[in-house]
Amino acid sequence: MQYSRSTGKSWLLYSLSNMDRERFVAVPTYKSFFLTDFKYWAKHEAELDEWCAKNNCKHEGMMVIPQTDYAYTMFILRWS
Repeated sequence: MQYSRSTGKSWLLYSLSNMDRERFVAVPTYKSFFLTDFKYWAKHEAELDEWCAKNNCKHEGMMVIPQTDYAYTMFILRWS
């Protein structure tokens, strides 16, 4: 696990402690995203699926896996 000097926690522990404030958590090791706000994503699932199809991403359960660096960046910009 990667370690953050600023928080003293791994990125995973930091992300999990902030899940209630974020729609998704970036998983940099695997260049993917863990969708954390299940209520938001349940309302926007069709929109997310359509966006993923157009932007070269896979939506599998509560994970979004961009296939390119460009798609990774675009996901952050679109869904933040």
